[in-house]
Amino acid sequence: MKILFFLMLICLVPCCLKAQDSTLGKTKDQIRAMVKPYPAIKLSPGDNADTLTMQGDLKTIVFYKNNVCYGSESILPLKLMDMATQKMTKDGYKKIKDNVWISPSGVIRVELTVDQKNNVFVTETTRADSTGPN
Repeated sequence: MKILFFLMLICLVPCCLKAQDSTLGKTKDQIRAMVKPYPAIKLSPGDNADTLTMQGDLKTIVFYKNNVCYGSESILPLKLMDMATQKMTKDGYKKIKDNVWISPSGVIRVELTVDQKNNVFVTETTRADSTGPN
């Protein structure tokens, strides 16, 4: 059972990271339609944010302003951080600071924050030229 659980985590982490890229600039309806075909992802809709929850303590919060996604935040088990950074490197992301990565196009910014107390790390994804909904 533990092996199956770990294999599922390995499969879902790259999807989680990739999903962050593909949600920026999309409408709430577009994002909800993207998630709908995946029964393993539980959608908790909200006015200014949707929460996507998956098995294995994986959670992504998608933030909206004027019905359009301007950023997302994923909470992942700390043991998967190396896998996440390797995936970003493989996808051409460049490390610009100790915990900040930028996409090959220079459009997407990913900041990784470690929460040792809760044994997780948080990936905050935004447009590189934006700091939030303002």
